[in-house]
Amino acid sequence: MVFISGLDSIGDEILLLSSIYRRLQEHAGEEIKGFKKGDFRILWIPMVDDWNTDKIKCEKFYNLKKSMKWHVLEYFEKLPGYEIIVEKLKYDGRPIVTVINPQGQIMNENALQIIFEWEIEAFPFRQIDVDDLNKKWKWFWNLLEKTDDNVKVSANMELHVAFGKLFLQESLIGRYI
Repeated sequence: MVFISGLDSIGDEILLLSSIYRRLQEHAGEEIKGFKKGDFRILWIPMVDDWNTDKIKCEKFYNLKKSMKWHVLEYFEKLPGYEIIVEKLKYDGRPIVTVINPQGQIMNENALQIIFEWEIEAFPFRQIDVDDLNKKWKWFWNLLEKTDDNVKVSANMELHVAFGKLFLQESLIGRYI
């Protein structure tokens, strides 16, 4: 898994990936759909246009690195493959998590949304894994719709539980149910 981001506003992603990292390590021998959790690694590639403009970027980098237990690329020049990352992985400045198999094939260009929605349950974080989870939970969404005429679960709704109450919220990023 390759986590690609800038240095700003990635606290939520770091917390989420820390949880994923911990769960991958705790159940390293577990095999799901032909993939062992222990075989997955996380690498952070910070994308910074110009490291030389000020020392604040380097300080910010080292502070972020302290919160990560996984591999981090330390390269304080413009990355030689910068254009490839932008073009091939469609990096546009927003954080992404690209899942690549040991043969170098891209399994998912950006699994970040899948990981935010399903966390470790979506392992190995391919779109087909999310499709399987959605099918698995379809009975629940259908039942929820039947319990209350005012409840309609749609493609842009997210189910939340807060203070013991179930409610739906319009999603900014869209969830496929």
